[in-house]
Formats: sequence, C-alpha cells, structure tokens
Amino acid sequence: MDCIKLEQYIASYVGDKQRIRHLYATAWQTKELVDRFVPSIDPEMGYLVGLWHDVAREWEDDALLAFCETHAIAMKEEERKYPLLLHGPVAAYLLEEVLLEKVPLACQVAIRWHTLGSTTMGRLGAALYIADYVEPLRNYLTLQQRQELLAKDSLEQLCLQVVLNHKDHLRDRGKKMATSTSALLDFLEMGEEFPDA
Repeated sequence: MDCIKLEQYIASYVGDKQRIRHLYATAWQTKELVDRFVPSIDPEMGYLVGLWHDVAREWEDDALLAFCETHAIAMKEEERKYPLLLHGPVAAYLLEEVLLEKVPLACQVAIRWHTLGSTTMGRLGAALYIADYVEPLRNYLTLQQRQELLAKDSLEQLCLQVVLNHKDHLRDRGKKMATSTSALLDFLEMGEEFPDA
C-alpha cells in the first residue's frame, strides 16, 4: 500500500500543523512497535495506520455523527454521547475511499479502536493504541516515563500500562472508562494476548 495518497489527503484536509506532526510521529512510533513486537505484520502497515488514525479528528461532532449514520457505522453508547470519539471509526471507513483499494481488515480495525481500545483490535491495533499515547511529541509524558513504558517486555504489558495510566487520568478528572476500555483492562489483567489480526 502506498501512503502517497494519504499524505496528499492530509496535506490538503488536515489544517492543524501540530496534528500533522502528531500523525507522522505516531506513524513512525507505530512502525517501530510493530517491528519490535509483531513480526507477522509488515511494519509499513504500522506506519500507514499511524499516519491515518486522526485524519477525521478536526471534524465537528455533527459531521462525525452524520457520517456514521449515513454509512451505517456501528457506534458505542459513549461514542454517541461524545461524538469526537467517532473520529476513529470515520477514519477507518475513509481509508479505502482515499486509497481507492482494498486494505487489510486489521488496518481498519486498528484505526477504528485507537481511541477507546478494544479486546478485538489485534496486535496492530494495540501497537497503534500505544503509539498514539507514547509518540515522542506527547508532552504529558516525561522522557523517563516514556522510556519506562517502552522498556516493557511485551505488547500486552505495554498496553496494560497505557490503559492503567488512562484510567488514573480519567479518575483524577472524575470520569470513568468507556466500556470498551474497561473490557480491554480486564482482558490484559487476565494475561490474555492479542491475536495477530
């Protein structure tokens, strides 16, 4: 799969320069995680999903909801309540439309779940979920915190720590985790492993 079309789309339709830098940083971070933890998947797929994951992040809530309704995209209760969370499902849907070719389901699933996480997001999805949190431009992590996270021995251990950090962040703000994220936490705490796809 050639990322040139995606890069052209991003250059034309993503207005926030900081977001564009985040897309590229996440792409490289996802590629690195895939290369390290997911030998069965081409690291270029990691680059692709990282590059594309937030392409709909600047859309208005009404536009995200309308797109999902028009295209019969399944939405979780939390996503309907907080439509910004729908930027993942919308980006996943748009991927084939922009590339004008069939893409592996693993790519679409990874992009769809990069915000909430899911037990069904697979190893590529876990790599993207983690990369979105730890990419080097993120300013809520110190260099030491980032290094400690990336020193984990497995994709699952790393993902578990990201989910726990997310849980702490939400608790500090008086919020609770989405059902999908809670299920992911249970899955990881039980020692389950992500499937390749």
